Amino acid sequence: MKYLSLVQIQEALNPHHTIYSSTFFVLKKAQVPIGKKVRFSLDSANHEFLRRKYRVNPKSDYLLRIFRHRGPRDKDWLKPDYASSGLQKINTSTCKDVFLHDRNDNTWGFSESYIQELKKFIPKDQKISLFHIAVWLYKYESWRDDISRKDIVNHFIKNYYITDIELEELFCTDLLSDISESEAFQPVKVKWYQIIEPYEIPPDVPPSQSGILRYLEAEGVGPVEPLIFEPAQRLSLITGDNGLGKTFLLDLSWWALTQNWAERPAEPFKISQHIVPKIKFLISNGSQAKPITVKFSNNSLEWERPEKVLSISGLVIYARVDGSFAIWDPINRAFSRKYSDDFTPSIVFSREEVWNGKEGQIEGLLRDWCVGKRGKTNMRSCGLWRHTRMFRELFRPEPLSPLSQVCRQSRFCMRNSRASARTRTLLRAASPA
Repeated sequence: MKYLSLVQIQEALNPHHTIYSSTFFVLKKAQVPIGKKVRFSLDSANHEFLRRKYRVNPKSDYLLRIFRHRGPRDKDWLKPDYASSGLQKINTSTCKDVFLHDRNDNTWGFSESYIQELKKFIPKDQKISLFHIAVWLYKYESWRDDISRKDIVNHFIKNYYITDIELEELFCTDLLSDISESEAFQPVKVKWYQIIEPYEIPPDVPPSQSGILRYLEAEGVGPVEPLIFEPAQRLSLITGDNGLGKTFLLDLSWWALTQNWAERPAEPFKISQHIVPKIKFLISNGSQAKPITVKFSNNSLEWERPEKVLSISGLVIYARVDGSFAIWDPINRAFSRKYSDDFTPSIVFSREEVWNGKEGQIEGLLRDWCVGKRGKTNMRSCGLWRHTRMFRELFRPEPLSPLSQVCRQSRFCMRNSRASARTRTLLRAASPA
């Protein structure tokens, strides 16, 4: 068995009028007559047909909008009730001369002049590719290995009862394709997320969880123009001389992951009506997604916020150059006593707060160390207190201790009778003779 390939399906997504996406083929499948009406629930049939053929994302009830003349304001997705709202209006108003139908009555039929009326929705001297429509409607169907694309077209004509005059006046049965016969098929069924990769995420799909930074680009802001960062799968090492933008890249990565600045927002090179600074980023947990572009508003002098976040990052910890730590935790709200809509699950702890703690939020490294080692809450009664103070001075990020000061502190610790044997060994190795 074989299936239509992804490249063949993508080639078939040509714009056509909405009437050829559902209503016409629904009525043909039901063998609705010409010149008279029969009782038929078109809205219900259209709804079921659209759900089976155009509901591509299994996490969404929205319908992928294809087979129409797309304008600049057209959205990629149609609401789930499209069959009884927008499409119903097209059937009863825009295409009213195509059908026989009484208002507020479930009776339908094709008018005697339906072919001439349908031709009005096709560009002059053109016909609709029946092959492309068949590819879309049969995108998940399996076929025998000896089946060709021409066989699929013939199967479609027979299955939907397309007449000879309809083929002559409305449709083109030629294989309008630049793809070879072998490229048109693949051994496995195409995945739904492969089909919708070029499109926006449906409005009703919630953000995915535990996303990671996949792509970052900045234009009109930062020390490099443009700045493009494509992180590795697991670990990225960023090196370079001072002033090249390593810290800026980390600040920008933090913002992309959290949509919050750790301190001051990045400022554009210059404010101009002709140059719009922008940041493009992609946060994803592995599923296909499109990058988000955020622009700098020259009017408000602020960065716009993304309309919709497609993926929420997991826990993010940013160890900053000044010794402070920025933490983002979208799940744990312990950092804030407020539970309002404007709650931001991120917080920045200064260097002093990291060591000494912050009331009601964190204990601090010193208290955690003492309590963890000796189980005591009184830090000054802890035997490790003086040594933790010494290590804090040795390893504090700023200002850097001169080598002589490090040596003096090391020798002081060597003479301290309460220093452990392990501490004396480590410091002896680090001290000069």
